[in-house]
Amino acid sequence: MEKTVEKRGSLALKEWAVLCQALAEGKQIFLLRKGGIQEKEFETKIDEFLLYPTLEHQSREEIKPEFQDLFRRYPSFDEEEYIPLSHVVKVVQDIPISSRERLDSLFSHHVWSSSYIEKRWNYKPEKPLHLLILRVYRLSKGRLHDFESRYAGCTSWVELSETIPTEKAEPVLTDTEFQKKLAELKV
Repeated sequence: MEKTVEKRGSLALKEWAVLCQALAEGKQIFLLRKGGIQEKEFETKIDEFLLYPTLEHQSREEIKPEFQDLFRRYPSFDEEEYIPLSHVVKVVQDIPISSRERLDSLFSHHVWSSSYIEKRWNYKPEKPLHLLILRVYRLSKGRLHDFESRYAGCTSWVELSETIPTEKAEPVLTDTEFQKKLAELKV
């Protein structure tokens, strides 16, 4: 039987809405992070957090053509009014990527374009690129969380003003599906 998440969460990681959709559909099981403009560098604050979809910096040109349909599938929203919260994740591994060859070996396992990967690699080159392998869980009841001005800006982490129930969240991939994708990454 698949495990469920048994906590409540108020810390959320901001990520492109289209990437949240890719994670929600099991198209991808990881994120690449270096941190937002307002941060010195990225750090994993806790091992379980909510996904905060954002339209900030999101770009169609930076998603591979075969994944453009993801843009139609995430729920439309006005992020200056509310944020749709529907998934919580557990960090399985946080691996620093120190070689371009290692980064390139992940290309067939994600939705980003080669130009985006180039930007990620070259942004703050003195800082490590984090490969965050995530187990994604669908909340039993998604919710719309009111936007607050303190959530704005280019930052990775947001402390929400309320605690979101995450108990009974179910994995988007079965254990077998997740383990297969993980094995393909060769981490």
